Amino acid sequence: MHSAVKKLYRQLKKHIPRGSKVLLAVSGGADSLAMADGAVRLMEEGWLTATVLHVEHGLRGAEALRDAEAVEKFCMECGLPYKCVHVDVAACCARKKLSLEAAARFLRYEALEREAEAVHASYIVTGHQLDDQAETVLLRLLRGTAASGLGAMKMRTGNILRPLLSLCRADLEAYCVARNIVCCHDSSNDDMAYTRNRIRHELLPYLEKNFNSSIKKSLVHTAELLREDEEFLAGLVKKQLLERVADKEGDLLLDTRDWMQIVAPVRMRMLRECYFLYGGGELGYQHTTALDRICLSGRSGKSLKLPGKIFAGYAYGMLRFYREMKSLRKGFSVICGEDFDGKRFTVPGGEVVLKIITGKTPQMGNDKVVYPLELCSDTIELRSRRNGDRFSPLNGAGMKKLKDYFIDKKIPREERNEKVLVCCGEIVLGIFGMDNGAFGDGNYDKWLVAKFTSEGFENGN
Repeated sequence: MHSAVKKLYRQLKKHIPRGSKVLLAVSGGADSLAMADGAVRLMEEGWLTATVLHVEHGLRGAEALRDAEAVEKFCMECGLPYKCVHVDVAACCARKKLSLEAAARFLRYEALEREAEAVHASYIVTGHQLDDQAETVLLRLLRGTAASGLGAMKMRTGNILRPLLSLCRADLEAYCVARNIVCCHDSSNDDMAYTRNRIRHELLPYLEKNFNSSIKKSLVHTAELLREDEEFLAGLVKKQLLERVADKEGDLLLDTRDWMQIVAPVRMRMLRECYFLYGGGELGYQHTTALDRICLSGRSGKSLKLPGKIFAGYAYGMLRFYREMKSLRKGFSVICGEDFDGKRFTVPGGEVVLKIITGKTPQMGNDKVVYPLELCSDTIELRSRRNGDRFSPLNGAGMKKLKDYFIDKKIPREERNEKVLVCCGEIVLGIFGMDNGAFGDGNYDKWLVAKFTSEGFENGN
């Protein structure tokens, strides 16, 4: 048996589980035809069952149709079930604003996933090989990417298997010669307008000749090492995110307290992952480092506009990702009049029920503001904060500006106008969800109780 044939059989058996049903992505080139021919041999041994999908991209006219016919003929001779799907890459480019290469890849994998589901295939198997891997590493390096991008392709990504990544193009071409397989030639691979083709035909040969005759293997080895490092760091990032990320009314919150204690590579990955989780794409170096600086500074009120119409704002140790710039709610005011006992009043976010209770001090809580009725000498008003408001919280250190109180409580600026205040004239009696106002010592037998609720008072409380 030819050495190239032995290598291919060994790799297919190593990476495709015995008993699998697979969908083979066959373009008609040496790589995918060698892979398909090897799969036929394994079918004869009972190792797997396979079907073939050929995706015709609508870019090369008659040449592409000849390739489809050649693949169909090969499958008929080998007894492989075959299907051809035609896609419109040019239309996809216009619709999704993608390059030709990116649009072709998107449509190809979309068709493969759809067919795999239709034929109940456990895996999609591609013919990617070592040269493809080296080209991908160089391409991403030239375009600029994080270490995760330089890790390039994996042997397995979800249900996608790439069992030939350790074999070079020459190995697979030798396989086809040994097996008398006639391969198709894709003329678009000779078009120097494509960056990948210039890397394949110009840059890699130049590097092999002038710098390192084993440059492809070196690049692939580097990619493997980077991928191992990236997988380790990804585990650390996942652990941190589980402890630090929360959802708040559709926004994503990242707890950045003790941010300096986290090593920079993990911090950067956490920020990119949060952006991705919130619906963003790949976050570039400049935006990532800018976010990191905001978190390290510890200065509340900082915000940053990110790609994809996403914003990030920092306040009191929390980094918030949101879709629209937060606009402060317009000031609101509800005058309750003199006859307010037992009545409901609508305020932003809910309702407030006012009641007069006689006897000992009523029970307090985050949803209640309690204040002696005797001290309420003016009209009761439910409103948002105003410039100049002052507040003396219960068990606090005396009167202070409401702004300073919010700062002490670490309430982000965009949330301060969301708070509903219970006021009597210029006196702030309490703030729902926060503190009751101080009223000193005294023998009071009538109380104003304001409850933020949609249910009203329960059991007379």
